[in-house]
Amino acid sequence: MWIAISLMVIAVSFLVLVIFLVISLMKWNHAVESVEKAVQQVEEQLSETLRESRSTMQEVRMLVADVREKTGRIDPLLRSLHTAGTSLQELSTGLHQQVISVRRRLGGLLSVVGAVLEWFLQRQGPRDK
Repeated sequence: MWIAISLMVIAVSFLVLVIFLVISLMKWNHAVESVEKAVQQVEEQLSETLRESRSTMQEVRMLVADVREKTGRIDPLLRSLHTAGTSLQELSTGLHQQVISVRRRLGGLLSVVGAVLEWFLQRQGPRDK
């Protein structure tokens, strides 16, 4: 009889152990399913992000190519403007030097004319009226 009771206790214990193992395995399965769903969502988001990144990169490449093309078109114009600016600066410098030279000459000429007028007035003497 003790053997039958012992066997019954062992059977009940084994049954309880199996029930706990089944419950644990079900929870583990649920956790794995949740992880799988999370991984799928991340994969979908990552896939969408990669598509958007590729699209953005293509747009950036097109914009860079467009900017390079337009810069290539404008570059000769800018060089011409630079050359024209340099020429105008040289012309302005030359004109400034000419103005300074003319002022010096006129200043010398005016002092000569002034001296001649003074000499002439002194030679004529005072006029009495």
